[in-house]
Amino acid sequence: MEKLRHAATGQSVGGMDRRTFLKAGLVGSAVTLLGIPLGSRKGYAEIPQFTVAQASGLRTLDPHMHSERVNHIVDDNIHDPLVRRDAKNNLIPWLAEKYEIVDGKDWKFTLRKGVSFHNGNPFNAGSVKYSIEKRLKSDKSPRAGDYKPVTEVKIIDDHTVVFVCEKPYITLPNVLYFAPMVDAKYSESHDDAYLAKNPMGTGPFRFVEWVKDDRLVLAGNENYWAGKPQIKKLVFKPVPEASTRVAGLMAGQLDLITYVPPHLWKSVDQSKKVRLSTSIGGRIVTVVFHLDQDVIAPLKDVRVRQALNYAVDKQLIVDSLLAGRAEVLGQPAGPAVFGQDPSIQPYPYDPEKARSLLKEAGYADGFEVKFDVAKGMALNDIQICEAIVAQLEEVGVKANLVVNEWTDFISRLLQRKTNPMHLLSWGGYSSFDASTYVKPLFYTGEKWSFYGSDNIDKLVDAATSETDAAKRKAMFQQGMGILHEQCPMIYLHLQPNAYGVNRAYSWEARSDEMIPVYDVKKV
Repeated sequence: MEKLRHAATGQSVGGMDRRTFLKAGLVGSAVTLLGIPLGSRKGYAEIPQFTVAQASGLRTLDPHMHSERVNHIVDDNIHDPLVRRDAKNNLIPWLAEKYEIVDGKDWKFTLRKGVSFHNGNPFNAGSVKYSIEKRLKSDKSPRAGDYKPVTEVKIIDDHTVVFVCEKPYITLPNVLYFAPMVDAKYSESHDDAYLAKNPMGTGPFRFVEWVKDDRLVLAGNENYWAGKPQIKKLVFKPVPEASTRVAGLMAGQLDLITYVPPHLWKSVDQSKKVRLSTSIGGRIVTVVFHLDQDVIAPLKDVRVRQALNYAVDKQLIVDSLLAGRAEVLGQPAGPAVFGQDPSIQPYPYDPEKARSLLKEAGYADGFEVKFDVAKGMALNDIQICEAIVAQLEEVGVKANLVVNEWTDFISRLLQRKTNPMHLLSWGGYSSFDASTYVKPLFYTGEKWSFYGSDNIDKLVDAATSETDAAKRKAMFQQGMGILHEQCPMIYLHLQPNAYGVNRAYSWEARSDEMIPVYDVKKV
């Protein structure tokens, strides 16, 4: 990859110097990408086919209409965003050559020239305006809330846009990583049903075929602005069963797999044909209580929710099902996240305390509740839920586990048609900033939020525009304290990232959980 450098070393930008940007807890708030074409890379050796197996399937290929990691991973290979993260999780410009704050609140992006979509149409300011405003104005997009402070994407010229914000929006670049640019002309010529099955991007791979729940086939983009990828044919397959994924990897049918279960780590890594690649990320695993709709009466009581946190032996789950490689949580973010509160401790396993709280709340004899899990939601997801069911039963709560197919479950979840409890894993958009945990999961009206609180909403609104890092951190830590006490979730653990990789290829796990294979090469 080409070398990167910061453009704003020490200078004043929009009334804020670089120190102010860094104080806000951000990286790369005013940066530039050297305009040197990547072109052909040394050591090029074509890879006829590279196959990736994920734990769940795709609902749609329209990047505006999802917010699931499995889709983001696919998007990242078909499309390009304005900014992205490098292998060390630093934000860097991508389709934008540079970006900066102007007038103290708006964001100005200077776009890369000479970039084309797979159909030959040019990438320009109109593409950016369409890509962002379609999300912003849609009542169906799960990511619409990310752009709430943005009032307009203003075109200055073909290669310059300004995100006009109603107030300072310091973390905008974080969410733009998950905003793939699409072709406005192409998109306006087709309806939503067509776009859900026929994506058009500028990325290193172009769309060929999608057979839902079976395979997605992409072809290397020979005209990619950053240089032709070495992979000629890229295939994504949904393989929900971990043992099947590992067997396919071992047999050479798959080249890279996600969610390798801990009990198989040793056997994968000791193989002569495949290896294990791991990283520490920000993915939390929790049980969500549906508190914003016709929730069952017991879950409305905070004492009941606290009781369920005391009733689950989280460390036992980590030790027995995750080989002791995960960290138990007491709040909806891990220790690497800006705004997490290190003083908050997890709820200890205390079934007697759980029974006492249930009795105090009027449920001495327990109650019954349905509990959803989707295949592929987390490492050892079904086993984890079975353990939770058994532990809740010990305090008198009968949780009836319902196992769902991934695509069906996510569709029903976003329509609020699921059961009162569900297992969730959440990566925080890989920003390692509390805003991408607290806002999407707890802000009133967000697609993924099943909670509503004036206190949380006010804290999120204030922190979104706060430029002082210490103040932002204090606001989010206050929010973490509220969420710990109110227990809108059973806080479980921080999930380890583990992938299986064919030893014939170079690829290493990233903390942002993405799988860009543009740089994969033979070793």
